[in-house]
Amino acid sequence: MITLYVGERAQAIDAIRLAIQAHQKKYPNARAVRFEENEATFAVVEEAMGSGSLFGAPTIVFCEGVFAGTERETFLRALEIFARSPNTILFFEEKALKPLRTAFEATGARIEEFTKKETKEVERGPRVFALADAFIARDKRSAWTLLTQVLREGAEAEEVHGTLVWALKMAILSRKLPKAEAVKAGVKPFVYGKYGKGSLKWEEGEQERALRELKDMYHDAHRGAFALADALERYILGSK
Repeated sequence: MITLYVGERAQAIDAIRLAIQAHQKKYPNARAVRFEENEATFAVVEEAMGSGSLFGAPTIVFCEGVFAGTERETFLRALEIFARSPNTILFFEEKALKPLRTAFEATGARIEEFTKKETKEVERGPRVFALADAFIARDKRSAWTLLTQVLREGAEAEEVHGTLVWALKMAILSRKLPKAEAVKAGVKPFVYGKYGKGSLKWEEGEQERALRELKDMYHDAHRGAFALADALERYILGSK
């Protein structure tokens, strides 16, 4: 079975987590294999889809962003094979244009949509974005002060976490791309100037590592390892 989840990431990931939990409840011995963004090469996914779980329970595999990568065509050609597999595979893409949707629909796959709120930036409030600015500028004291303020004012930890992830993505694009290309990729001009300057305070690879750490933090918090708000506070205090 194949399912494609499309749209707003936080909502989609929550739905995927519930789907995996339901699968493992139905098949207690089932193996769940998760490939984060940039980890899901076709070779490792094909191997996971071809393997079984203990006592023959069907494996469930989750892949993120593979149709935006260099092996897009290889994955597309394999959809029919994946659809016939006794195992289950879940895909997440932030965007899915008509050709990708058509390819999934041809296999009988389900497509689940999650709409991004257009008012998201306004809802987060200026202090949450000021926190993100301080984080990118490596102003630890201001970032921690703002974090405690926005949490006291009722901001959700997921909201704050999502803003920090967004800020890191914008900073990475601002650091790596010329302004015209970054704007085409979704970076606003004023953000490009501000985050490009802030990125100079980060060593090569640090922002990418921080992005991975925040993603791991989110998943661990949703598995019940710790409260996300507490983890964010420790992370901000422990940053350079």
